[in-house]
Amino acid sequence: MNQVSTFDISLYLASNETIVEYLSKVLESGDIDELLEAMGNIAKAKGIAQIAKDTGLGHESLYKTFQPGAKPRFKTVMKVLNSFGVKLAISDYAIKIPNDETIQAIKEAKNSVNADSITLQELDEESK
Repeated sequence: MNQVSTFDISLYLASNETIVEYLSKVLESGDIDELLEAMGNIAKAKGIAQIAKDTGLGHESLYKTFQPGAKPRFKTVMKVLNSFGVKLAISDYAIKIPNDETIQAIKEAKNSVNADSITLQELDEESK
């Protein structure tokens, strides 16, 4: 009989680039429990002992921090994020970075018209 193994995202969180992307996606959801779970996954990937050493927090305290429904202090969250080598940044939500589908649609539109004969402003005006 075949067994299905449980997916463990912490095995894929080796680089800061991956950690930043992961946290960014989780923060987009606005769900604090998802954020805490993600932070727990990253702590597992980096090693709870190392995070405890870097933050000055106890192992037990860290485990409690990452539980769903936990209400950690902002200071604790910031200490843990700093130990991950990342920081929070605020940006204007009105500025949207295009996702892969939008980028692909732009590329296809650009390929379907002669780029020398039409400007983006003209495309925008035509779509209104």
